Amino acid sequence: MLTRFEVSGFRAFSNPLVFNLDSTSNYNFCTDSISNDVVSRGLIYGRNGSGKSSLGFALFDITIHLTTNKSLDSKLLSGNYLNLDTANSKLAEFSYTFKFNNDVVVYSYGKKNPFDLVYEKLTINKKKAIDIDYSNLDKKYISLEGIESLDFSKIVDNHVSIIKYIFANSVNGANKTITNLVNFANGMLWFRSLNQGNQYNGLTNGSRSLDEIVITANKLKNFEEFLHENGIKEKLSSEVINGRPTIMCNFKCGRTPLASIASSGTFALWLYYSWMLSLDNVSFLFIDEFDAFYHYESAALVYESIKKSKCLQAFVTTHDISLMNNELTRPDCCFLMCDGRIKALKDCTDKEIREGHNLEKMYRNGAFVC
Repeated sequence: MLTRFEVSGFRAFSNPLVFNLDSTSNYNFCTDSISNDVVSRGLIYGRNGSGKSSLGFALFDITIHLTTNKSLDSKLLSGNYLNLDTANSKLAEFSYTFKFNNDVVVYSYGKKNPFDLVYEKLTINKKKAIDIDYSNLDKKYISLEGIESLDFSKIVDNHVSIIKYIFANSVNGANKTITNLVNFANGMLWFRSLNQGNQYNGLTNGSRSLDEIVITANKLKNFEEFLHENGIKEKLSSEVINGRPTIMCNFKCGRTPLASIASSGTFALWLYYSWMLSLDNVSFLFIDEFDAFYHYESAALVYESIKKSKCLQAFVTTHDISLMNNELTRPDCCFLMCDGRIKALKDCTDKEIREGHNLEKMYRNGAFVC
């Protein structure tokens, strides 16, 4: 699990931002949001422009050089990769702390753009395992079990991560830390639906339509029930149109493709349902503006389904403060972003927060200061 993330010099983050996920409290409610004393389900709030989307992009930067999965759309990676408020910022730096079984693994690296690594470092239980400066490859340090036969002289530039090279060129599982790290990155999934189609990053390189995903999984009836639970009372069937499986809406006097009549909210629910079918394989889920088109009741239902999924960790950004309640979340699993900082609610007030407190009301009354 990811227990801590730090980023600086990237996009909105001129100063180091620390996202701490293992500073949990002993609340005896909403325990399904915590796993092994680490936040496994979280809500992220913040004003427009506070950096919520940038946090998601930063968290998923690791997938660019450790996986072959789909990266963020080029338009999301274009523009300014480095922060422009820091005059001396020539580097975006990222640090991920993981807990894999009993091992604490810290993976850090710096980049000058999405695809050019400047350095990589790896420590295992505070012991240095990898330290490589791509401007001085002769002095690279690598000390890992199970990879003694690898020829590191083939690392000649900064376009291939040393972690990815080790994983690709050693027997599967030869070094458990490298395997755990790459498998975690391979299982990461970011997506959002903002009238811009299915924007996603990670997990797969697939490009199947939403119709095809549901139909080929034999989940059409279940999808219909999911829509009914969210107040969309359509009757669905399937048909092959121009060689493509298509979800149809049935009416008394005919039928039409769901995509031709679906509202923005229906599309958002459809997109979530399609990804929900794969959540058992997800290590880290990040949904940006996850409820932008949802009725508040649907937002609660979807968040509940995320909590019940087998996804290892899941975080969503939202402006819906009706979700900020101790039935869905808890003060150490609900985060505020402002001025390049992110803090759990419990750290945004001097008051002791109990299960009976109304978090939404406290937030409206200014009780939480980031």
